[in-house]
Amino acid sequence: GLFVQPFLSDAHRSPETRELSQAVSGMLVTLAALVLGLLTNSVKQSFDAAEGDLRAYATTLIELDQTLRSFGSEAEDVRLKLRIYVASAIASTWPDEPRPTEAQTIPDDNPPAPHLSVESETLGNMLTQAQNAFRQLPVDDRIHNEIAATVQQQFGHLMDARWRLLED
Repeated sequence: GLFVQPFLSDAHRSPETRELSQAVSGMLVTLAALVLGLLTNSVKQSFDAAEGDLRAYATTLIELDQTLRSFGSEAEDVRLKLRIYVASAIASTWPDEPRPTEAQTIPDDNPPAPHLSVESETLGNMLTQAQNAFRQLPVDDRIHNEIAATVQQQFGHLMDARWRLLED
């Protein structure tokens, strides 16, 4: 501005022109701040939704484990499969941290990004294997039948929660 000012006519250097330039600049700054505020809010809502979905997923896993525990010792193999799944998901999410003792190594042929480890096909197969192992358990009485129905419902909720995490 200082370099160009001497070449401008007096009309372009008048106080009215300066005020107009300041008003336009103020409007542009306000508009940019509004857009950045909306963008920041949108990103925060996305992160909050992802965090809520992750918490719901973890809660569903805990509830499923507790229901399997109430099923009895017959479900110990299924509970072990779930623990291996959780340990493997933790190990694939934070590969630089010490691995949980029950974690299995996820094949590196197509490793997911660390923050997307829940989408690993191998991890998904672990959940499916746990569900299939539970379906094969014998149900002898009415109480075990009710618990089995609850477990199947919880497996359904777990799979739904997993897909919500993948979408986020």
